Amino acid sequence: MTDAAQNYEFDPQVTLSLSKKLQLLGLIIDFSGALIFAMPLFKSRKEVEEASKVYIGVSPYQLRTRERDRKLTICGLSVIMVGFALQAFALFV
Repeated sequence: MTDAAQNYEFDPQVTLSLSKKLQLLGLIIDFSGALIFAMPLFKSRKEVEEASKVYIGVSPYQLRTRERDRKLTICGLSVIMVGFALQAFALFV
């Protein structure tokens, strides 16, 4: 072994640059946004049964569900955009 290899000590503290930290944070935020965006897809059996009922006129359940899904979609997309912006910003830091 060379002298340099014998003197090498493993440092368990891994230090990340600011750019890498921002990229990691952006990825985590993107993943969170994707989960929020997908929440309307995970419905319980009761919710599916309520959505399947036939009503004369407008279904109050459908109105509530569509409004909730719309809000979750907007929130999820917004969070994904913030995560993407952080990753893009990390390229210039």
